[in-house]
Amino acid sequence: MSTQNFDGTTTTRKSDPETARTETDALRKDAQETARDMSETVVGEAHARADAAKEGVADEISSVSRALRKASDELRDGSAQERTFGAAASSMADFADTVRDKDLGQMVDDLGDFARRNPVAFLGGAALLGFAGVRMAKASRRARLSDEASGRPGDGQPSYGGSQGVASASAHPSMTRTGKGETS
Repeated sequence: MSTQNFDGTTTTRKSDPETARTETDALRKDAQETARDMSETVVGEAHARADAAKEGVADEISSVSRALRKASDELRDGSAQERTFGAAASSMADFADTVRDKDLGQMVDDLGDFARRNPVAFLGGAALLGFAGVRMAKASRRARLSDEASGRPGDGQPSYGGSQGVASASAHPSMTRTGKGETS
């Protein structure tokens, strides 16, 4: 059997089924090894990123704990607020240590166990986290829009706000919602 190559030369190959099977097996093994290597690389990178995120979360929890501790220290000794803030600070510090010390898989398992034991508390906590996330997103959007309106780009993006911005249709009485001038 003859095959024309890209450079115009002709190669003669045997059409031996055993040779084709051997070449196919070799290609399959190469593909499996490449897929395995890529999978190990992706899993390693995912673990590294998860660990970094976990450490960041633990740092944030520790920061909240320190703030609560500081607030507790500034309150009158023995007051209900001082005891509440102190207890919350201790709990947050313990939780930060737990987040640092546990493997991500363990935390997921623990969260699943908690959700099965206390479904109402789990759903309530998830709802609170969702509300907090929405509030944070809205606040960051408002801050970004405020920065753009004052001519201070917040994230390196060009600013189109201020007096050089694009005029809205409501600023011109002759403009309709479609942006076209009305004809009378």
